[in-house]
Amino acid sequence: MLHHCQKCLALFRQRFILINRSYTVLWLGSTISFIGDILFMTVLTLWIGTLLHNQSYAPLATSGNGGQR
Repeated sequence: MLHHCQKCLALFRQRFILINRSYTVLWLGSTISFIGDILFMTVLTLWIGTLLHNQSYAPLATSGNGGQR
């Protein structure tokens, strides 16, 4: 007979897998990649803004890096 915690863990594992294991891995990988893209674009924008502080073309250079998605 399974212990109560083991039953909960088995139920959690069963619910965590969305459709099947391959789909869950694909979904998690896509989520991590999307978060990485957002972080990269934010850091790139801040970096360009810092480099071009008080330059007349800074808004143009900063707005030009956000067109990936």
